[in-house]
Amino acid sequence: MKRRTVLICMTILCVSIPASVLAWGAITHTYLAHELGNRWGFINLQEIYGATLPDMFNLMYGSPYKDYLWHQTHYEYMKVADKAYRRNTRAVAYGFTSHNDAWGADWTAHHGAITNPGEGYVITKVQLITPALVPQITAVLQAAGVPDAAIVAQALAPGLSENFVETAVDILVRRNEDPGAGYRLALAAQLRDFAVPILLIRAYVVGLSREFNMPFLAAVGLIAGAEKEYRDLMKFYGGIFTKSEEEAIDLLAEQGALLAQAFLKAETGYDVTVPVSDLADFLRNVAIPAVEPDYGIEIAATLDYLETAMPAHGFSSPGGFFLAGEEESSDMPEANRFNLAQNYPNPFNPTTVIGFTLSEPGPVKLTVYNVQGQEIAALVNRHLPAGDHSITWNAAGVPSGVYFCRLQAEGRTATRKMCLLR
Repeated sequence: MKRRTVLICMTILCVSIPASVLAWGAITHTYLAHELGNRWGFINLQEIYGATLPDMFNLMYGSPYKDYLWHQTHYEYMKVADKAYRRNTRAVAYGFTSHNDAWGADWTAHHGAITNPGEGYVITKVQLITPALVPQITAVLQAAGVPDAAIVAQALAPGLSENFVETAVDILVRRNEDPGAGYRLALAAQLRDFAVPILLIRAYVVGLSREFNMPFLAAVGLIAGAEKEYRDLMKFYGGIFTKSEEEAIDLLAEQGALLAQAFLKAETGYDVTVPVSDLADFLRNVAIPAVEPDYGIEIAATLDYLETAMPAHGFSSPGGFFLAGEEESSDMPEANRFNLAQNYPNPFNPTTVIGFTLSEPGPVKLTVYNVQGQEIAALVNRHLPAGDHSITWNAAGVPSGVYFCRLQAEGRTATRKMCLLR
């Protein structure tokens, strides 16, 4: 494994322990955010990145600041919402809020599953698979010479079990609900707005500096550094889910072995060897079967819940939040109004549907350009009646990248950004 991959895999150690700080995985949050705002294309990618972002400080395992910052991102989400002034950062804040542990998506995982009120879904499944994991951890610790291996394994197994539950749900969400979730997550991280670190710094740096008597610039560096590391991790993690399921499981097992070895050494002081094949087998034969019967019901119910809970808490617009009483901007599309809709799916490979609305009949040109302004495809160049229209673009033979779709009609021009990701 390349050195970069090893370093990133080691970083994921911080995402799995302790169990009290985790809930849904990044692919699941990607799916929920996409469904909450799937009409808004590039803006939705900002929402997706924001929806995973509250877990960024989980990477600081062992740090004295970790618990404080985790609480801030999962409960003090309004600090981000209040500082989000631009359209893109407002979308980030909308996704960020949807993640929260007080009443958002993480609440259903930790505290009140829709399918099992009174207990979080992930917590329920952790309790189900932990007994099967304890003997395997015990055997690994005994082989390393760890004293009281069975007792230690009993204490450590729940945290590792939660990682298995999250990963299993992510795999099934990608398989059944959203095959493009990995592409979306990787692209959301790649294209995250440049102002996101600034947004986080403005939201949390003063509190962090005061809480720990930390120099202001040191607090700025800590937050900016954590976001950069997390962004790289999301590119990597999303990339895993662009592979076939079998290959993805093997890659997840490789990183899981590194994770477990680093964690177990930190907890016991012993060098431990965790067989990759054992982790892959546990994921395939225990974790996935444990969640497969009902995860879909819980995810669908969580989405329905969020669609009600978000506006109920003053976040009323997918693709960018609007607090109660605010008016949405005039560039929102309306029925029977000249409009170029965001292509769907986006990102896409290799076909995507582009919809548009004409308020009056007339000549229409619909053209695709690359980032250099070169024409790639002329999709429409004819007279069309008023009303809704759609056309499918097959980009076979066109390289991955960002493209622009331009609609010219009624003496107006509208442009949308599209992402082809192979």
